[in-house]
Amino acid sequence: MWGARLVPVYSIAIIEFDDVSPAFTTTDTVGGSVVGNTYTIAGGAAPIAIFVDDDDPDFDDGFIDPPGNTTAANNQLIAEPVTINGVAYGPPVSGGTPEDQIELEFAFTTTDGDTYYVVRINGANVGLSGPTLPQAGQTFTIASSSDAQDTPYDAIPCFVAGTRILTPFGFAPVDGLQAGDLVVTVDDGPQPLVRNLTTSVSRARMAAMPALRPIVFAPGAAGNDTEMRISPQHRVLVTGWRAELLFGEPQVLVPAKALVNGRNVRISASDRDVCYHHLLFDRHQLVISDGAVTESLYPGGRVARGTRVEGLREFAALFGVDAMKSASVSAPVRPMVAMREARALQQTAD
Repeated sequence: MWGARLVPVYSIAIIEFDDVSPAFTTTDTVGGSVVGNTYTIAGGAAPIAIFVDDDDPDFDDGFIDPPGNTTAANNQLIAEPVTINGVAYGPPVSGGTPEDQIELEFAFTTTDGDTYYVVRINGANVGLSGPTLPQAGQTFTIASSSDAQDTPYDAIPCFVAGTRILTPFGFAPVDGLQAGDLVVTVDDGPQPLVRNLTTSVSRARMAAMPALRPIVFAPGAAGNDTEMRISPQHRVLVTGWRAELLFGEPQVLVPAKALVNGRNVRISASDRDVCYHHLLFDRHQLVISDGAVTESLYPGGRVARGTRVEGLREFAALFGVDAMKSASVSAPVRPMVAMREARALQQTAD
């Protein structure tokens, strides 16, 4: 099923161009033709998960992908069959060596400050990815573009080792939880853990990529009763009048990095290695971590758009690529606030 290439399998997610209007360029390689244009994502748009074979941990523009550093030598290859814009890519289900090349062709920034990536397969642009995906029904205008970009596969929401997770038997360290263990969820009570996935980030890698540094919440900053350290993309439940006033919802999920204020929520300055843990249930859940309400791994979010997870092969083998794709379009447990919206939330708190 996984072919013959013994290299890591990563995953990303895209919004395909069939869900973008007006038609997005399939030929521009640097983004000059899209600056100033306004685009809208279809109301029914859903992420498509793409599995990628790659021998390094970054999703690159083809001509800077190591070791060849040429478009022809790009070795980011589609590892599992997938259909995008009506075109089938990837090796046969029966096995075989991946041949379809995939790359991050260029990046662009919107007038709202969001950054998205244009994904290219076999010399044609096919869809949009990014640190966050554009949402169904969203309209955005492109302010600028940039070529020769790359991004780590492993920027996903997760807990730092040592974080205490509430179980029916009390708090337990996240690094001690195993598949089948019961974890208390806010909506469904005790639920069995499907998988505890891990990603290690060395201090050298964090020094080179500060965006991977944990976010540190002082006691009480998010309802936590002790210091809490989570990844920048990990979403925290925010409730109260600010959520109601700004978003029309009594409860919303906000990325940790959007809550950084330099006071009781800050970026870690530690130079130690970090081991991140990703708790996966059969659906998106809210759990109690160090006393705060935070999310479990949301396959429709970061696992489908940028992760290196050593257990990903096993997950796909157990549940199938189709199950992964189904999870990718399942509803989040609470409304999710984009970074640009979270800035407004932060301003009301100042």
